[in-house]
Amino acid sequence: MKNRTDSSLSMAVGIVLAVLIVSSALCAPLIAPNDPLKVDMAHALQKAGREYPLGTDQLGRCVLSRLLYGARTSLGAACIILLITISIGTVIGTVSGLFAGKLPDKLLTAFCEIVLAFPGLILALVISGLLEPGIFNIILALGLVSWARYARVVRSLVISIREADYMKAAKVSGTDGLHLVSRHIIPNISGAIGTIVVTDIGSTILRFAGLSFIGLGAQAPSPEWGMMINEARLYMDKMPSLIIYPILAVTLSVLAFQLIGDGLRDRLDGMS
Repeated sequence: MKNRTDSSLSMAVGIVLAVLIVSSALCAPLIAPNDPLKVDMAHALQKAGREYPLGTDQLGRCVLSRLLYGARTSLGAACIILLITISIGTVIGTVSGLFAGKLPDKLLTAFCEIVLAFPGLILALVISGLLEPGIFNIILALGLVSWARYARVVRSLVISIREADYMKAAKVSGTDGLHLVSRHIIPNISGAIGTIVVTDIGSTILRFAGLSFIGLGAQAPSPEWGMMINEARLYMDKMPSLIIYPILAVTLSVLAFQLIGDGLRDRLDGMS
C-alpha cells in the first residue's frame, strides 16, 4: 500500500510538472514578456528585473522568452520524433510478431538486432553528419535510430496475444489480417506502448538538446534549450544563471515524464 501511495504521489508530481511545461510551451506567445529573437546589445547580460524577469543573454535577448519558446521547439521535436519511432516500430514489430518463427520474422529480427547493436546517439550523429545541420534533419535522424526497441517490444506483445482465445475466435470467424491488427492487436498493446512513449518523451528531449548543443540541431537564432546551453557556456563566469536556466528546463522535463512513465508502469503491473 505504501509503495502504491508513493508511486501515485510521484506520478501526480510528474503530471503537475508536465502540465506546467506543456502549458508554458503552448501559451508562449501569450505569456512571453519579450520577443525571443530581439537583439538589444545595450542590455546584454543584464540581471533579472521587471522588464527581463530572468535577465538577458549575451545579445540582450530575453532569457525567459527564449526558454518559453524553446519549450515549444523541444516538445514539438520530441513528439514528431516519437511519432516516427512509434509508426516504424509498431509496423515492423507487428509484422514480425504475426510471422514469428518464419522468414519475415527472422529477417526483421536480424535487422532490429543490427540497429540495436549500435548506440542510438552515435548512429544519429552519423546520420545527421551526412545531412545538413537543422531541426528537420536531426528529427529524422533520431526517429530512424530509435524504432528498433519499440519493434522488439511490439513483437513480444503480439506473440503473447496472438494465441489468445479472442484472437482464435476472430480468425475462425473469417476476420482478415488488417482487422485483426486494428481491432484486437493494437488496442491490447497500446497501454504498454503508451507507457514507454511517455517515459521516452523526456529522454528524447534530452537527446535532441544534446545534438543541438553540439550544433547539429536547432540553429541560431531559433530559441532551443540545447543551443542556449551551448551559447551560455562561454559566459559562465560572468553570468552563471544563463546556463542554469536551460539545464533546469531540460532536467525538469526529463523528470516530469519519467515520473509519469514510472507511475503508469506500476499501475499496469498492478493490473496484470
